[in-house]
Amino acid sequence: MPTSIPPIVARGIDRAYGDRRILTGVDITVPPHARTGLIGENGVGKSTLLRILAGVEAPDVGTVERPKRTGILWQEAPVDEGATVRDLIDGYTRELHDIRRESEDAAAALDDTPATQHRYQRALEEGERSEVWTLDARRDEILQGLGVARLGLDRTIGEISGGQRSRVALAGLLLSRPDALLLDEPTNHLDDQAVAYLETQLKGWRGPALFASHDRAFLDEVATELADLDPDRSRTATRYGGTFSDYLDEKRRERERWEQQHRTWAALLQAFPPA
Repeated sequence: MPTSIPPIVARGIDRAYGDRRILTGVDITVPPHARTGLIGENGVGKSTLLRILAGVEAPDVGTVERPKRTGILWQEAPVDEGATVRDLIDGYTRELHDIRRESEDAAAALDDTPATQHRYQRALEEGERSEVWTLDARRDEILQGLGVARLGLDRTIGEISGGQRSRVALAGLLLSRPDALLLDEPTNHLDDQAVAYLETQLKGWRGPALFASHDRAFLDEVATELADLDPDRSRTATRYGGTFSDYLDEKRRERERWEQQHRTWAALLQAFPPA
């Protein structure tokens, strides 16, 4: 039986750089099968929160729980200019290659003893869950879907554009099949065809997915809920169910309620001025 994938859970996250407070008391939960759009103004800490959730950066205060295999896509992928496209992808899939080798080794060592049978069964289940036996075919399909198959695997990173690097990095991340996905502005360097392909991939994702994005059409198409890092609410992630259009409707209603309260307060103040 496949193991269940745990949620991403962060509680009471604070983060500051020197005197600049970025995150204060942020709580966020992303359940399995949820596709959560992380929204907010520039500079409110979306990228910082993603790095903390991935374990790349530690919070000053707070705790994070996440699936063991959690992958992150950076806005700008940190890469070696002399590395090849194949090297960049292999960096994301190194664990899958290890799983495949363990499956092959366990099969070669299999005999009638319970220990070897248990090892083989465990390796087989992990290999099937991670889809390691279709790795090369899936790599080619993902590169094609994201529009970078024509680059070739032996092209060096220094020879391709920043947008192409981001697409290759995204391909490597999707190919690695982590249990949880964290994506920082994933559509920035994608054309319409590549965005449509990414949408299809995310809709079929088994584990929790959290992505920071300003792309309204992408949020409407993919997000099952939204988390708003609102600086007026101590930068706590306020959760909204539904699409980005639903979120805008709710924000409009919030604004209307606030304006009505303000008009009521102003009328009372005029009717009963302070002494």
